[in-house]
Amino acid sequence: MGAPVNHKRMKGPPPKQPAHIERVKGMGCLICGYSPVDAHHVRTGLQTKNDARIVPLCRFHHQDSRMGFHGLGSERAFYQEYGVSLLAEAERLAGESREQGLMK
Repeated sequence: MGAPVNHKRMKGPPPKQPAHIERVKGMGCLICGYSPVDAHHVRTGLQTKNDARIVPLCRFHHQDSRMGFHGLGSERAFYQEYGVSLLAEAERLAGESREQGLMK
């Protein structure tokens, strides 16, 4: 039959963070300052989307060009192109939202 599953170790999806998302969407693009922006979810490894790890990117720098995140294809390529760590920025923004009481 196999070993029993330890359900205490299994985690559900991360909590939704609507106030944090709205705050980030109200900012300018992390690269060019343009607004409106998409809230780009920063993932590391095989992690699922986590609303606490988002950064503001305009459509050009997010999806619509070969120079955007999805065109470049990875956080490493994005960092090499723009010199910006998306994970570090996402953590900084999440810290600010926590300080403002906007995150659970």
